[in-house]
Amino acid sequence: MNLKKIILTTFFVLMAGAAFAEVTVEEASSKEYLLNSGFSELMTEHVNLVKAMANNEEYKSGRRGGYKYVLRKIRQYIDPGYDDGTLLQHDIKMHPSFTDF
Repeated sequence: MNLKKIILTTFFVLMAGAAFAEVTVEEASSKEYLLNSGFSELMTEHVNLVKAMANNEEYKSGRRGGYKYVLRKIRQYIDPGYDDGTLLQHDIKMHPSFTDF
């Protein structure tokens, strides 16, 4: 009988400990959590972009500005298939125009 009480007590303690180990969806999709889980920086940006698209919000990746931005835009103007690093944040048009900048 004593062994049965010990086993039941251990079972209930383990089950109660598992109940406090929950991770919410907001926490699981945060940038810090994904980076600490071993995902790349690009994957965290993609997850945040998809979350912003689902919530109908605008998402900025923070890769804007400087002369490199201008060079990327010029190359994208010349070659519409060129990926400028903004991953799903721009429309690839087959015919460039002056309004692309």
